[in-house]
Amino acid sequence: MGNIPISQSQQTYLTEEFSRVSRLGPLPTQPPAVPEYIVLDQLLQLQPPRENPIDTAHLGTLYVLDSLDGTLNGRFSLQDLFDFAELYASQQVHSSGNTLGSIGSDFQSKFQAYCTLQMWSDLCGPLPSSSQSSSTTTTANTKQTGKSEPERDGAQKFREWFSMLFSENGPVLTFEAYPGQLFLSAGTIKTMHQILGIKKMYGLDFQGFFDLLQRVAEERHLTTLQDTSLDDVVPKNVVESFGEDFIQGFLKLMSELGFEPGMVGVAESEESE
Repeated sequence: MGNIPISQSQQTYLTEEFSRVSRLGPLPTQPPAVPEYIVLDQLLQLQPPRENPIDTAHLGTLYVLDSLDGTLNGRFSLQDLFDFAELYASQQVHSSGNTLGSIGSDFQSKFQAYCTLQMWSDLCGPLPSSSQSSSTTTTANTKQTGKSEPERDGAQKFREWFSMLFSENGPVLTFEAYPGQLFLSAGTIKTMHQILGIKKMYGLDFQGFFDLLQRVAEERHLTTLQDTSLDDVVPKNVVESFGEDFIQGFLKLMSELGFEPGMVGVAESEESE
């Protein structure tokens, strides 16, 4: 099923919103410059068209949006928004089996589920054909690590994207006392807390979550809690490790639920026939 083109009025609206939010946040674009991209906090302040009430404060949704141009770099271009609006509209029609406008109130949840499955399929796709010796090696590696090859590759891919998503969101900080270390601000960590739904899933408010990440940094001897200059930052490496652990848990859960690599692609192919 091909995507449904959005109207000229929707393109105009998205263009205006794109320009508006580009002037907000820690990395604003100064008028009259036309930005090439916006970052996460700016994206979250974008008001979607009434016809496409997209909620971007969702991990799977962000992954799909950032993957449309094949980059996964934490930067969102105007063309990304156009393409994503077309995808959203197409899924609306597909969900309703009719036309735009006859959409159930639960479509937003269905679309988020769709994006989550797309993210899982991309991160845990099928292995390419290989020789028996490669298969034997893969089996041995699985026994050693407890993770299949797709799971390890997917976790690393997600870690890299997760790092880019939040590093691009604001200035990456450095401190003379910690050479070679990069740090992310409390504001960026707060956005991560929101996107991952930490409060809803684990009952942990932002301050508790932030303190937890800082304690992890101290336990790894990356920082010391006695250094007040680090009160509002977390090492980037800790954020990356958290992202990798988070997605490994997700991939394991999907496997335990019976999902297998390639299932999404097969299902979509059958539905389009």
